Formats: sequence, C-alpha cells, structure tokens
Amino acid sequence: MKNFISAIYIKTNSITEERICIGLFVASNEKSYFGWSENKLKIISKLTSEKVYQSLYNSFTSLNKEIKFSNADGYQKRIFESNKFSFEYFNYLSNYSKGLIEFSEPKIISNTIKGAEFAELYKMYLGESILAPTKKKTTDTLAKKVNHLLNNIIFKERANVNFEIDEKIIGTIYRPQKVDFISCNKGIYAGLIVDFTGSPSAIENKLYEFRVLVEGLKIFSEKRHFKNSGKYEIFFNTPTGIEQKKILDNAKLDKSSPFKLIEIERLEDVTKTLEKNNYKKFSEIL
Repeated sequence: MKNFISAIYIKTNSITEERICIGLFVASNEKSYFGWSENKLKIISKLTSEKVYQSLYNSFTSLNKEIKFSNADGYQKRIFESNKFSFEYFNYLSNYSKGLIEFSEPKIISNTIKGAEFAELYKMYLGESILAPTKKKTTDTLAKKVNHLLNNIIFKERANVNFEIDEKIIGTIYRPQKVDFISCNKGIYAGLIVDFTGSPSAIENKLYEFRVLVEGLKIFSEKRHFKNSGKYEIFFNTPTGIEQKKILDNAKLDKSSPFKLIEIERLEDVTKTLEKNNYKKFSEIL
C-alpha cells in the first residue's frame, strides 16, 4: 500500500481556471485522514447556487463518513485492496475529474502520518487550522449551559426535567418522546432544546417529533378539561450553517406551528413563569 497525499479543489472560474483548495486527503499505513473547510464552502456558496452548495456539502460529509468507516479495525486493508481510496484511484481522479471538484496528482510520502502531522499539512495546504474539534466544543458548551439552567431549584420543584412521555399517554406518538421540561397548572407547559449546530436532518427530526407530540398533548389537555391547550416552546442556539439557518427561518415563518421558537438565552425566564403561575410537575396529574 502506498502512502500518499492529494489536495481537493473547487473550481470557482472555468475561464481563468481559478480554484480554491477546500480539502485534503492523506493515506497512511495506519489510517486515512480527510479534512475539508466548511468556512471556505460558505464563501464559495456566494459564487454559486444553493443547489450546488448543498451537493458539495453532501459530497464532503459523505466522503468524511466513508473514510471514518474505512479506519475501523480490520477494514483499512480491505478498503485499499478493493481500490477505494487507493493511489491508483486518486491518480485516475486527478486526470479525469475536471468538473467543479478537482483532485491534485497524488504525491508519494515516505513517512507514516499521524493526527498531528495531518493537522500541519492541512494548515499548510488550506491556510487554516482544521476545525473538527470546534463543533464538539460548541455542543459541549451548550449542554453545560442547559444542564446548569435545568438544575435550577425551581425547575426541580415545579417541572419534570428530561422527562420521557409514554406513547400510551399521548396517542399521536408511536414511541416514548423526551422533553427537556414539562409542567402544568391550567394548561401544560413543555419545552425542548434543539441544537442548531447539528446536522440539518437531525434538526428537522427534532422539530417534526415535537410538533407531533404537542398535537397529542393538546388532545390530552382537552380530555382532562384543562382551561387552555397549553404552552409549548423550542429553545434554539445560533445556527452554524446555511441549511441550519434556513430551517430556523422557515420554522419561524410557519404560522401553523403549535410551538414557539425562543432563543436559548431566554431559557432562564422559564423559571419565573413556573414560579409566578404556580406550576407543578406534569407527573403529578398522571
């Protein structure tokens, strides 16, 4: 197996042959490495259509998943034996891939590349640090912030936190659904926190699932003769990508939505509502 490196480019001008290095692939003895710049793709999106941007985004995320899978124990050798991600295949791509995405001619490298060396090569080729850990840090920060707020004594006394609602109670769901908090007085008050730095499909699933749950909670409220159909809120953080922002904007414009979208910074205000209106835990009425 040959150790090699190949840069991945996006052609931004077919007349001048101008292109931007957007990714880097390195095949090494122990594992393969791949990194691509979402920041650069965002810049390129301003020069092309949304359809092309989404196609590129899907291609790079799919390739990233494939390479991660190829690095699984016992799989790396089979991947190269099947010609996938091999030197010969990248050499073929460098010669015949002349569309929007281009691959540089693969260069043989003698040393075995580790994670730190790949990060240095990535910075040298793309002019920026690889940002894979940043997303995790953002998610961790959100989780810590949310956990801190939900551990407030008011939440603990007047609401069920991280509560799982059984499908036997709510007829519109087919499996148990979790909410970050749920309480009741004259009506149900439920909230869900959605991380808008996640994948577009994960965000959409969260919104759809909560919508169906809310419809069921409204039916439940009517059967229990509550004075109102309830208050339902989704708390969101700042989206990191174009698709994530698009989903948020469209959700805000949806006049038929049974829930409100609230900035995550306002989650703390929920404690005031719970205390002022004498809410109690949802589990107490079951």
